[in-house]
Amino acid sequence: MKKTKRTFSDTLKTLSIENSEKLMAKARQANNLAKRLKGKNRQIAYSVKANSLCRLVKSLPNKINISKDIRLTDLVVIELKTAQSGLHLPIEKLQTLHTY
Repeated sequence: MKKTKRTFSDTLKTLSIENSEKLMAKARQANNLAKRLKGKNRQIAYSVKANSLCRLVKSLPNKINISKDIRLTDLVVIELKTAQSGLHLPIEKLQTLHTY
């Protein structure tokens, strides 16, 4: 078998996929935790979720889909292109990413 050398571009592609999956996993864990908590701890967990999703949007925009939620108009759905489901993010958080 012929061994092929891994190019820098291949490495970047692999790492971007891994990083996007890690950020989404962190957001999912924070979301699941927030659903079980109350009060300030719940707010902190949802903040971790939102921050993870914002970092995903900002750093790896080509790995995600963003769509409006048709029922909850103040939320968008952030979804990895490789996944079948996404997580909600308040539109206001998304808009703050694009203010200069």
